[in-house]
Amino acid sequence: MSFYVGNFKSFVAEGFQKCIGQKWTHDDYSDFTVVVEEMEFNCHKFILSSCSSFFNGLLRAEMRENSENRAVLKSMSKETFAVIINAVYKGENGLTKENILPVWRATIFLDIAFLIEMCEYFVSQDMSLTNFEIYYENAMLLESKAVVKNSHDFMIRNFQQITDTKTFFELSADEFCNMVDSHNLIADSEDDVIESILQWINYKHHDVQVQIDGRTDDVCRYQENSSEINNDVDTNNHSNKRKNDSQNERNPEAGHTNNGSNEQINEFTKDNITIVFDATNDKQTVLNASSPDISKAVFCSIDNADNRAEVNGCEPHQQQQQTSVKEPTDNEHKNQTLETERELNSSVVSDRGNHLIQLLRSARMFLVSRGCLETLTRNPVITSKPDAMNIVYDALMYKYKAVNYRNTIVRYRECSNIINGVAFFWDNLVFFYSLLNDGVYILFDKKLEKGCFPSFVGLTAINSLLCFYVTVEELLPSTDNNKRRTYENFKYFKMYNLEDDSFLDVGKLKSRNMSFLLNYNDNVIAIEGSYGELTVFTNYYKISVGFSIIYQWRNPTFTTLFEDDILLFYVSEEGTEIKSCKPSNRELVTLSEIEGPAERMTSFQHGKHLYLLQKNGNLWLVTRSNSDCIEFIKLEKLWDLEWNLHGAVCYNKLLFVFGEKIVSNQELKNIFITEMKNKSLTDVFDSIKVVEMNCQSQVVPMTVDKSRLKHSDEKSPIY
Repeated sequence: MSFYVGNFKSFVAEGFQKCIGQKWTHDDYSDFTVVVEEMEFNCHKFILSSCSSFFNGLLRAEMRENSENRAVLKSMSKETFAVIINAVYKGENGLTKENILPVWRATIFLDIAFLIEMCEYFVSQDMSLTNFEIYYENAMLLESKAVVKNSHDFMIRNFQQITDTKTFFELSADEFCNMVDSHNLIADSEDDVIESILQWINYKHHDVQVQIDGRTDDVCRYQENSSEINNDVDTNNHSNKRKNDSQNERNPEAGHTNNGSNEQINEFTKDNITIVFDATNDKQTVLNASSPDISKAVFCSIDNADNRAEVNGCEPHQQQQQTSVKEPTDNEHKNQTLETERELNSSVVSDRGNHLIQLLRSARMFLVSRGCLETLTRNPVITSKPDAMNIVYDALMYKYKAVNYRNTIVRYRECSNIINGVAFFWDNLVFFYSLLNDGVYILFDKKLEKGCFPSFVGLTAINSLLCFYVTVEELLPSTDNNKRRTYENFKYFKMYNLEDDSFLDVGKLKSRNMSFLLNYNDNVIAIEGSYGELTVFTNYYKISVGFSIIYQWRNPTFTTLFEDDILLFYVSEEGTEIKSCKPSNRELVTLSEIEGPAERMTSFQHGKHLYLLQKNGNLWLVTRSNSDCIEFIKLEKLWDLEWNLHGAVCYNKLLFVFGEKIVSNQELKNIFITEMKNKSLTDVFDSIKVVEMNCQSQVVPMTVDKSRLKHSDEKSPIY
């Protein structure tokens, strides 16, 4: 019974449609006739006006059709209208691959919303490599946002197959940039994406039709065959203003092809010629749409009544005066054509080159092969633009493992086997949070056999190795006659290899203090608060990763890397004291003090730049001055409350900030999250994503093979 009630409207609609279809015999109670190609369709005003905004406007206006109860449609074929009227009265789906385009155009002309949606769905489902270009062109022409979006998605999924098509080369800069930036773009390698960018930049319109003496061969051919083209065309009279505005955006002069008339114009594209139909005066305006510089395109109106041409809005006698000018010779004609084409092509390439920087920034430059990057440094398109060279140079420095690119986040696409995320400890397990889909996974599904964790665990990642320590309470041998035995805390430094799902014990250290682990040039450095004897296990030497400890008399509250320096942060009276040391000499150097708390702060990398984020919301940029001194520049205060942080990652123009639960009040929490969404930093992040979580370590950015991720049955540590 609940199923019936829940689908009541569906049952009523289906039943009503069935009754209408059974009763409709083209003449029962008919009060309006639609004539298409001399075929009469007996209809009903109520049904037509209810379904079609076109008929609703027609029947409400004081027009001859309304008084005569009869309308003649010249904008579609009888077969097309039959499909539409059967869908309206009987609910029949008569769409096929052969009739979808004329039916789609006709439904937009008649403005039948549910049939437009049905046509858009059919087109989206039927889209393939053989027809996506014609579907996309019609979608752009008909301003179908749904099909345009689906076409873009189709091209993104089939990127390798569409990069040699005309549609690809004629994508707008914004469309192409969004495509390159998309996580869902499928390409064999990022080298192929770079190659497509250069091809798009260098594309020349070899099919340019140049206006010579007011005419082109295409126009002449159209005049000869114009009667053959006027079949099943879109004369969307009632949404024509919207389409005309769209044409004007693409062609600034298109609005003048009607000789200043205010009549509305409808359009469609066929055989590289845009044919604009003026349904009011039987004039057809021919517009050469293949020219890259549309302002130099051909405009010619053809009057079907007397076959006289008005070229560029000139009167016939003016045209005769123009045509009396001496005709150019064949060589002059050819040279003029070639010169004009060169000018147009040069202009197009120059305009496209202005988008090179944006396209390179949208690509995954750090995934481009070293060989491809080195080739780009010799490419004239790249070398002519200093900013483009800087982007390529940055990617090469990453390949060379330059110090200030050490912790750069590399963005992988969805088609890759690698996924970006962060690893962290909770409840003796290592979890993985995906930056791409917010999914929470577990990296190894067995809790460690021994050991108990303090409130904080040191954690770092080196490629597929996860490095951490676990505090173990061990029973020491008896040292007195009473054979009393004591317990002592040891830190066991371990590594987990994601590739073969194995653990490796590195060594153990007698210590009760908190340690920080850092990835320094693919070696592990432990920052330890007090001296202790490190025992290194022999099996540690099975791997090539180095391990060392830097001892400090004071336990830092936070550590991070800046180029070749290790930065250490301590609580001070002024706020936060910052020192640095190099692993080579381990000499501590006091740098400066900054305002704000030193506890529970974090850092994140964006490109080659390092940023600090304090729990009170202070955001700092770490930079090196001309005198080689490390400086800290306060950029902004992102929030006003104090929030204990676990880490931050800048990924895909989004700053992920991980921390403890902010407030228990849900309303205040929602306000805070909304405020963070609206925060941005130019050229760094466009929004902040708040991630509340339970965590026993800082979050560590890392990349993981998707096959290694396991869904956890444990309670998610993410709130």
